[in-house]
Amino acid sequence: LDRQLLDPLQVVDLSARFIKIPLIINGHPEVVTVIAKGTVMEPSFEIIGPNIQTKASILNRLIEIFRWDGALREIDFHFKNTVLCELFKEHRGTAIILEYDYFSNLTKSIIHQQLNLKFAYRLTERFVKTFGFELDGAWFYPSPEKVAELSIEQLRELQFSGRKAEYVIGLAQAVVSNQLNLESLRSMNDEKVIDELTKIRGIGKWT
Repeated sequence: LDRQLLDPLQVVDLSARFIKIPLIINGHPEVVTVIAKGTVMEPSFEIIGPNIQTKASILNRLIEIFRWDGALREIDFHFKNTVLCELFKEHRGTAIILEYDYFSNLTKSIIHQQLNLKFAYRLTERFVKTFGFELDGAWFYPSPEKVAELSIEQLRELQFSGRKAEYVIGLAQAVVSNQLNLESLRSMNDEKVIDELTKIRGIGKWT
C-alpha cells in the first residue's frame, strides 16, 4: 500500500488498510475494495463491491493481481541472494503485485519513460483525468478505442512530448486494429512477449 500511494490515481487508506481496484470485467467497469484483515503470518482479506453476476471473474482477477495463489516464501527465497534482499527483509511478506490491466500498464510505462518520477505521475494523472473516467471514487484509464482517436495536439496540451504522444496513440491504434492482441500475451513466455511488444514504436526492452 505504501508503494501504491506514490501514484495519485490510486485510492489507498493506510490506516484502514484498504485499496480500491478499478477493473474492466467482460467489457464493463467494476470498482472493488480490498481490505486487509489478517497479518503477515495469517493473511486474510475482505472484498467489497463485486456484482453477483461477475463475482467469480473479479475474484479470479484479484487472485492474479495480488498473487494470492502463490507462496510468499518463494518470493523471499528468490530475492535473498540479490541486491534487494534487505528490502524484502524489511518488508517481509511483500508480494509482487500486478498492474490492473495490460493496456493501462503499457500506457503508463510509455508515459513514465525518461521522466523523473514526480512529473511522470503528474503527467499520467493529467492524461487519465482528462480522457479516462471516475467510478465510485476510482479512476479508470481511457480505453484503447478512446486513445486511438486522440490527436497528438491534444496530448501536447497536457505537456506530452510529440514523440511520447505518438507512441501512446500508436499503441492504442495497434490494440484496436488487433495488430497487438494483449490477451494473447498471457500464454507466451517472456522472450515471446518481448518480441511481440517491441514491434510497437515506443516500446523497448526497458518498457
